[in-house]
Amino acid sequence: MSEAPDQPVEDVAASAVPAGVEAEVPAATTDDIETEAFDRMPAPADDAEDAPEGQAEGEDGEDKPAAAEDPETFEVEVGGQKIQVPKALEPLLLFQKDYTQKTQALAEERRVVETKAEALAAQEAQQAASLKEFRAEHTAIGQFETGIAGIDAKLAEYAKISPDEWTALRTNKPEEYEAHRAQRQLLRDTKADYAEALAKAQEDLKTKETALTERQLAARTEGLAKAWEATNARLAKDIPSWSPQRGQEIAKVMEAELGVSPEELREATDPRVWIAVDRMMRAEAKAARLEASVKQTKATETALKSQATTPAAKPAGAGAPPRGVSDNLGTKEWMRRRDAQLARKRA
Repeated sequence: MSEAPDQPVEDVAASAVPAGVEAEVPAATTDDIETEAFDRMPAPADDAEDAPEGQAEGEDGEDKPAAAEDPETFEVEVGGQKIQVPKALEPLLLFQKDYTQKTQALAEERRVVETKAEALAAQEAQQAASLKEFRAEHTAIGQFETGIAGIDAKLAEYAKISPDEWTALRTNKPEEYEAHRAQRQLLRDTKADYAEALAKAQEDLKTKETALTERQLAARTEGLAKAWEATNARLAKDIPSWSPQRGQEIAKVMEAELGVSPEELREATDPRVWIAVDRMMRAEAKAARLEASVKQTKATETALKSQATTPAAKPAGAGAPPRGVSDNLGTKEWMRRRDAQLARKRA
């Protein structure tokens, strides 16, 4: 039996925006002169033409502007708070929701692919480390496997001989028969020895690989702990009010918006990544506060303009101008109030 040559083995490289403030706008005030009631009353002969029916007049004889109606709104939940937003924004919010769902689905698919790729890379790296560390053990196992395969091939040739051929060989050539029988038995015994040695070599290699993996894991854990110690020192220096709670907030954003997996977070010891995400979060919070402030300012300006352009109602009292006419007034008072009405219409 010829042993397989020792062939070289190559190493394998392995956000809630507050709702706008709606200010109360005072309703437009008018004189309470009831022209319809006046038309139903008996008037003197010199009664002038009354104002058109149903027309409301003010102090200056002009129609009062109607209060503006609020735009149609719908309710959405942002950050656990329910707010009212204009109906016109609904298509945009639905588009953003659909975009977010698709982005999360793609991130999940990418995470699965990356996990499989990482597992394969880790397996290849482990095999490369094993081949490098235990080259002699792998070579011995390969030799045993090659020897067993060669013996199986020779035994297969003997299996092709029929019982009648064995009988004829024993009868006609007894010495040759004995030689072949002894050779076949030797092959069987050698195969059994090789199989036993192969099993032992494989078990020894497995034990050594397990010990190697444990050493590598311990070294990696120790190195990761030292890296995180340095990272935390850098983050405490460059991120205001850095704390474990702030780190958890940043980690949630990295998972939800950037598609970073928990495994990747545990090994994300580069402080520049955490600093960049922290600055992004602070910028978004500042923009949200600014947007809310702008909405508050616009609402306040709208309320002030409405109050400035809407005449206030005159309080009733002794100095108030005469209002309306009725049957219970004396003739003199009735004529005075009627003259006042006509004067305001002509003004």
